[in-house]
Amino acid sequence: MFAFLSVGLLCSAVLSAAAPQGLYARQSQAFVLEDVASSLLDNEYSIDFTFMDPNTGTETSCQTSWSSSSPAPSDVIFCSDTSFNFQLNPFIDTNNFTLYVSHSTDSLYGFTYLYGSAPWEPSSGPLDCVVPEPGESVCQATSVSVPIF
Repeated sequence: MFAFLSVGLLCSAVLSAAAPQGLYARQSQAFVLEDVASSLLDNEYSIDFTFMDPNTGTETSCQTSWSSSSPAPSDVIFCSDTSFNFQLNPFIDTNNFTLYVSHSTDSLYGFTYLYGSAPWEPSSGPLDCVVPEPGESVCQATSVSVPIF
C-alpha cells in the first residue's frame, strides 16, 4: 500500500508553489532554480537563469532577450539542455512576466514541473517539488514573477 504525502509551501507574494496530493516520499532531491538575472540595456530586455539538478550536479543555463518595444517571447531559447523547457507569459503593460519551468524525460509520463529558490527573495527559502516516478501524479506548475530592472 502506498503512503501519500501532502505537501504545501507557504511563500511570499512574489513566489508561490503547490504540490498536489499523491506524491510518494523518496530520497531524491528537488531541482533548484539557482539564479535569475534580468536587465534592460540598449532598449533590450534580457534574462538569464541557471537551473541545477542536485541529484547529478548538472546545471542548465538559459538566456533570452527581446526588444523593449515588443512583447516578451512565448518561449525561452538558448538553453544548454534541451530537455528543460521554459515559457514566459508577460503581463500586459508591465515590465515583468511569469516564468513557468518544466522538465521531461523518457522515464516520466508527461511533463514534470520543477521548482527552485529565487535569489531576489532569499527569505522565502527554496521552493521544491519531488520529481515523480512513472505512474505517479506529476507536480503542478509553479509561477515565479520576475521583476525586470
